[in-house]
Formats: sequence, structure tokens, C-alpha cells
Amino acid sequence: MGFNLIYLWDKPDYMKKMLETIKSYNLKKPYVGESLTFDELPAALKHFQSGKTIGKVVIKT
Repeated sequence: MGFNLIYLWDKPDYMKKMLETIKSYNLKKPYVGESLTFDELPAALKHFQSGKTIGKVVIKT
């Protein structure tokens, strides 16, 4: 899920309402398939482009 933060910049009440609604759904946390460092970014991009990833690919700084 994503938000257009430029659109919501001056609408904090609307953003809060949306986040509260999402929170009320009690969704499961996303599955993190891989967690890589920033130094591994080129390899992570190649892997992501391969279409063989499962879950989220997280890049840590």
C-alpha cells in the first residue's frame, strides 16, 4: 500500500483517518523474504528483476 504524501501533506486529519481505518483491519505483517544491506543493492535489484522473490525485499542502511 502506498500514499501520495505530497497530496496528503496539508491533510493530516485525512491521513490519520486512513491510517486508523487500515489499523482496524488487523492485517498480518507482510512476509519479508529477504533482508539485504545497502551495499548488496545491485544484487538485490537483479534478484528482484528475476521475478523469483517471495515476500518483501527489504534494504537496510
